Amino acid sequence: MGLEPGGDNGSFIQQVPLIGTTVVTASDLLVSLPSSEPLHFQFGLDFVATTDMDGSVRLSASDTVFVGYGISAPDLGWDDYKDVDVSGKTLVVLVNQPRALEQPSLTYYGRWTYKFEEATRRGAQAVLLVHTNATAGYPWSVVISSNSGEQIHLSRALTPALHTRDVLLSSLHEDDNAAKGLELKGWISSSAAELMARLSSNGTVGLEDWFRWAENRSFAPVALNLTVSQQSNYSTRAFFGRNVVGVLGGASAAAHESVVVSGHIDHLGVRNGKVSDYVSELCLVVFGGDRWVRWHWREWDGACMHNFACVRWRVGRYVILLVRHLARLALLCRCTPGIWTTPRVHRWC
Repeated sequence: MGLEPGGDNGSFIQQVPLIGTTVVTASDLLVSLPSSEPLHFQFGLDFVATTDMDGSVRLSASDTVFVGYGISAPDLGWDDYKDVDVSGKTLVVLVNQPRALEQPSLTYYGRWTYKFEEATRRGAQAVLLVHTNATAGYPWSVVISSNSGEQIHLSRALTPALHTRDVLLSSLHEDDNAAKGLELKGWISSSAAELMARLSSNGTVGLEDWFRWAENRSFAPVALNLTVSQQSNYSTRAFFGRNVVGVLGGASAAAHESVVVSGHIDHLGVRNGKVSDYVSELCLVVFGGDRWVRWHWREWDGACMHNFACVRWRVGRYVILLVRHLARLALLCRCTPGIWTTPRVHRWC
């Protein structure tokens, strides 16, 4: 295919330092007003959560703030935070993005991963994402099952230059906790969010009101006058994953820009002793790479590749495209263009 190695030491393999976190014990999430009996939300039923920390996590009467969709997008003229200091708070955040953002498809600002990242940058203590079928695009059961096992994330403080598990383990507590991640990264069901909204307003405000508020560009964070408490114990392991990386040099002078095309080798994992996964994803990645080489695409030559991305964002002069869930391609080509694709990709398919 003409691809050059893009991994470590001139190989196609890239070592990726990862942290795996598994819930050992988890108490109910207690939500209360200063002078009322708390609401009890059960782990695995009303809420799920993980952490960026190592070991035990204890939220004790953490103040809560509703921040709408939790978006700060100067490039789109949208700011839900309005310079309000949310450090040390628990943020209640809607997933997806407001219709008033007037974007033809889902931007990275609408992704739930972005919500956690933005809250971390602002020094929040915890985040509770509000799930609805409409905004998430999948039922609550998917959130529960996706968060029922080990949660894996990139080590924030470590780099691929560290090549031993001993170094990863010895650095985990000191460096990762010092990076000040979120103590609790959770989801709550729509029914739990409704109860929170009612409790915070003496029954005058519901979840629908939260959505209505968040559709306005003038929205500002709302202190809910609620506190949340929760305690969990986690087991944590440090390990390396592997990426296979091939690089195709560009045809222009813009060598500082890259387009990333990716697919999972292990999404569903091993079940009943057998690998169960979307092999078609990797086939499409290989096919796309081969077409890219054969057709000599340059930076944005080929309207399909410019648009065929679930995630697209700009960092300074750099435009990053991340292609996800390629196994959906056959389905996307048979449906009305929407959140996962665009009209030009639809026609190309």
